[in-house]
Amino acid sequence: MIQYINEKVFTIDTGPNMFMGFDEGNSVILFDTGIDESVGRKIDKILGKPVSLIVNSHSHADHIGGNSYFQKRYNSKVFAEPGELSFLNNTELEPSLLNGGYWEFLLSDKFLKAKNSMVEPIDREILSQKGIEILDLSGHSPSLIGLKIDKIVYLGDALFSGDIIEKYRVLYLYDVGRFEKSLSTIEELNFEKAVICHKGLYDKEVIHDLIDINRKHTATIKSLILENSQGTTDYEITEAILNKLSIEPNLTIYMLILSTIRGYLSYLQKTGEVEMVFDKGVRWKRK
Repeated sequence: MIQYINEKVFTIDTGPNMFMGFDEGNSVILFDTGIDESVGRKIDKILGKPVSLIVNSHSHADHIGGNSYFQKRYNSKVFAEPGELSFLNNTELEPSLLNGGYWEFLLSDKFLKAKNSMVEPIDREILSQKGIEILDLSGHSPSLIGLKIDKIVYLGDALFSGDIIEKYRVLYLYDVGRFEKSLSTIEELNFEKAVICHKGLYDKEVIHDLIDINRKHTATIKSLILENSQGTTDYEITEAILNKLSIEPNLTIYMLILSTIRGYLSYLQKTGEVEMVFDKGVRWKRK
């Protein structure tokens, strides 16, 4: 489903995700493309016109999986921030990052590994000429960006709905400190409407409510980690949190949560709230 916010800016609801686009008349610019080529094909059918340019907010599979479809069909140019490029051009790196090394099983999961696409460093001058401003909203991924057109912002995965937090209970974060900084950045933006991928088109007042919900979520996870940092390993802390929150994960979800817990531990070590000790392996203690 397509919905125009103004004469040029529109949203596309693919079911699990909501993306944004910019109508240039004879062609469109897309901000993210979905999890695979079937979603790309669905978006293409809805649009009914060529996609000249794709701007990926970050390198996660559910945002880049349709790139290859549009590049084959329209030879679409794809932009992304330099910090995400390696993961986009060589998508086996994303699951390898989660695991800490190559693991064939994770490479077969489309939620972690999309098809490779040919991506270039983002050209801010080209986008600026079209009235598109780039926002640094990293944290969920190393170099996640948002986009601002007039009083409309595309936040990608820099912010999550309450329904998503309730469903998954532990949001995947790469860098907790940068995620929290991005929440403050969003809070200070001058906008009227915002699109988040998971998911919806919201007024500014609702976005500010969601910022509070996301902050409370990170505070809850920090508290659970501190409670369970008693000379324990990251695996033991993760298991305790899974039990506390009644999460029964498959392997993919488990790896996402384990990676997130490690990110929190790094953050809490930096803030001086936990210390890492080596005692028959790496262990974490609350200070």
